Amino acid sequence: MGYLGELRTHWRALAAASIGLAFGYTFNNYVTNIFSPHLIAEFGWEKSQFALLGLIVVVAVICQPIAGRLADAFGVRRIALVGVLCAPLLFLVLSRMTGSFWLFFAINVFQVILVGGTTSVVVYTRLIARDFDLARGIALGIAASAPAIAGAVAAPLLAELVEREGWRTGYQVVAVIELLFGLLAIALIPREGVAPGAPGHSTPDATGAKVDYRVIFTNRAFQLIVAGMILCNLTITLQMSQISILLQDIGVAARTASFLISLYAGGVIVGRLLCGVALDRFAPHRVAAIAMAAPSVGLLILATGTDLLPAVAMAITVLGLSLGAEGDVGGYLVMRYFDRAIYSSVVGLVIASLSLSGVIGALLLSATLKLSGGFSAFLLIAGLSAIIGGALFLFLDKKEGTEDTALAE
Repeated sequence: MGYLGELRTHWRALAAASIGLAFGYTFNNYVTNIFSPHLIAEFGWEKSQFALLGLIVVVAVICQPIAGRLADAFGVRRIALVGVLCAPLLFLVLSRMTGSFWLFFAINVFQVILVGGTTSVVVYTRLIARDFDLARGIALGIAASAPAIAGAVAAPLLAELVEREGWRTGYQVVAVIELLFGLLAIALIPREGVAPGAPGHSTPDATGAKVDYRVIFTNRAFQLIVAGMILCNLTITLQMSQISILLQDIGVAARTASFLISLYAGGVIVGRLLCGVALDRFAPHRVAAIAMAAPSVGLLILATGTDLLPAVAMAITVLGLSLGAEGDVGGYLVMRYFDRAIYSSVVGLVIASLSLSGVIGALLLSATLKLSGGFSAFLLIAGLSAIIGGALFLFLDKKEGTEDTALAE
């Protein structure tokens, strides 16, 4: 079976992963940005209260590994179905809110616990790990791009609906959308046995967690991947929520900032696809090193405080491309260095390390802003950290990456 033949043969697994991710928990990022101004206006909540939602990432650090282990033990369909059924129910609850911010906060916590892990890359990309071999990089890139594409299409339509019909109706429509597309993703998941023409598949013993995690944590590749991910992603919180503030801080006009953010969003999609192809074609540890260190270019340019549009545009585009590439690197390296039977268990820990990096970065950003009053110090530190973190991936042993390495000899 050739490169393109693998995509044709396992199209259902790729479609299920792509649709599941597009309308899973990641969809909340676009929804929250649309609804938050209306909620603040109606209920009089403070913006500082909304900032507390960032604390929920700590819950994700715990939930992602648990969801990953459950997916390995019980299969993608069963675990994803939990999130698919819970998501619309929670949006319906949101549509009935009467003004308590802490109820809103609690619902968001439940979304992370019940939907966040079960409909994330930790679960859905297990389908790609299971069924893809030659084209796993591009398959990961396509699936990881789906949420951004869905958000780009749905967000303007949803924003118009909320303006016209109100936020309560908007939440109800989101509930229907999540349920319909979620069930479609579930229906597309191929039978979770040994698929014809697929690499060997196995299911871990649910009682063997102690042995599996001992093997994972003592694995040199795991240690390098996690350390690299933490060092290279200190700016993930900044990139997700404060790019516009950063651009205005260095003197970029609001209209220009909106254009640059569009460049950034497009870069994320292009970066995911390009990195996916590169991982399939070239030495993965070198591709990972370049992709993970790439943000340093953009960060160090922005750290200079320049407001020259070509330089700022290049910096923002590089950040978008690199963030997209990072979405492929973790999953691909886990497929390469670990038995596929424990793929989601390992990816859950890797994604948790990303969340931990976001927490560390947010604290560091807060401290440097308090001390210096600007972003330059944080950007310089994060840029140097990305260079060091990217270099760690070069120490991954090429010979170490064997297909379906045994858990224990």
